[in-house]
Amino acid sequence: MMGLVHVILAVLSLLTVGQSAPVTSCESLTKQVEIKGRNQLLGKWMHIGESTTIAGFKLLTKAFLETSWAHVSAADESDAINVFQSRKMLGDCFTATTKMTLENNSLYMVNPISVPEVLLSSGCPDCLVLQTNYTFGGSTYKGLQLLRFCPDESNLQETKTTDLTSYITSMNAEDLKLLDKFISSSDGIQLLINIITSGLTGLKENERCRVYIVNRSGLAKKDPSANKN
Repeated sequence: MMGLVHVILAVLSLLTVGQSAPVTSCESLTKQVEIKGRNQLLGKWMHIGESTTIAGFKLLTKAFLETSWAHVSAADESDAINVFQSRKMLGDCFTATTKMTLENNSLYMVNPISVPEVLLSSGCPDCLVLQTNYTFGGSTYKGLQLLRFCPDESNLQETKTTDLTSYITSMNAEDLKLLDKFISSSDGIQLLINIITSGLTGLKENERCRVYIVNRSGLAKKDPSANKN
């Protein structure tokens, strides 16, 4: 069960950005602008809002997503960036690192999901608006992401952190087809919510039991010496 939950969370970490936010001028967000090299993308970015064609997506983010941010750094290749993403969901942090390449004024991620992105006009000097197409499982979904630059470069996590990068790199076509079936309908989204909630609740219960057993084991080691009279 937890393997499935982690795969689901890994995909959602690539799709989810932030709580929906009002857009004051839709027309200004339809104009594509030039990406003047990767330097303008580097740094820490807070996810402020999003819009997507994924059915029931607002329900999904409302149920799980608390905070979300990304840190973009230069990759070894001159035309590539590393994107470290952190999502806080149900009190725990989930992270993932992916690589994107800059080509023909667009950003591309190929594996495990085909994700081309273009930069749109934001009307804000410290903001980014990215238009994204997600293609997996035979379906294509569109998204619009609003990010704001954060001068605080701290990557400290306040809670337990689970890295989902290995789950992302190990995904196959069958995993993506299964996810496509889930997110293509509101009923599927609700089923996803139930699976994730049950899985993470069980994981936390197992962790509490593990801590309890460890603590009891420590006490047990002390008991023999304490009872020697």
